[in-house]
Amino acid sequence: TLSALGAALGSDRLCIHLAVGRELVCGASLGLPGALRRAWERLPLGEAGGQPGLAAAATRTVITPDVVAEPTWKRFAPPAEAE
Repeated sequence: TLSALGAALGSDRLCIHLAVGRELVCGASLGLPGALRRAWERLPLGEAGGQPGLAAAATRTVITPDVVAEPTWKRFAPPAEAE
């Protein structure tokens, strides 16, 4: 379950996306505020989908040490801060 995965990762917020066509669709989430969960419901592949979209498009791991400074995360700041 997601709660077990969250515990193993030491995270109380978790979102699992599945590739469907040219986008990522949230298959399950845990602990995300409503506005952020809605913003992440569907993410395009590539830069417009933030780091998850970049990782899926390139089929590689993408690590962001500082999401505040990362341009691809900027569009997600308002929903993340909303709640």
